[in-house]
Amino acid sequence: MGFMSELGINPDEIEAPSYGEEPEPGWYRFEISEATLVNGTSSDEDVVKFRITYDCYNDDDTPAGQKSEWWTLFEVAGEEPGEDALRSRGFLKKRLLDLGLSADPDPSEIEGLTGTIQLIRKGDYINVRKVMVDAPKPKAAPARTAPAKKAAPGAKPNPFKKG
Repeated sequence: MGFMSELGINPDEIEAPSYGEEPEPGWYRFEISEATLVNGTSSDEDVVKFRITYDCYNDDDTPAGQKSEWWTLFEVAGEEPGEDALRSRGFLKKRLLDLGLSADPDPSEIEGLTGTIQLIRKGDYINVRKVMVDAPKPKAAPARTAPAKKAAPGAKPNPFKKG
């Protein structure tokens, strides 16, 4: 008998959460669904990280899964960053610049960005290799102005007017 049974819990009645499948290595269309600070993780409650979550899509727009990237900002909240955090901050700055953002954006500026992402396998892990953001949508063309009024009778003709 296992520990759950000893506690009176039937594991068959427990529904496991779905975190979304991680896409296989390759190229995908993406939309960033979340950009957030994470205070503490399951393995280290003192760490402060920043996470970007990409919703990945196949060429036919079917969902391919989610991929998240994490960067350590502090090993211990409120203390001076160590060597690992400083290196991680540099990688975060590079990613933000790759996304066409400033080095200090508001998370709302990150969420909703779309583009193309390349995922590669590195040992046991699948990592983000390249991120290319779609060009911003062009602004609407300005409204056309009303045609010029006809010259008053007896006015001199415009010598610079074409045709």
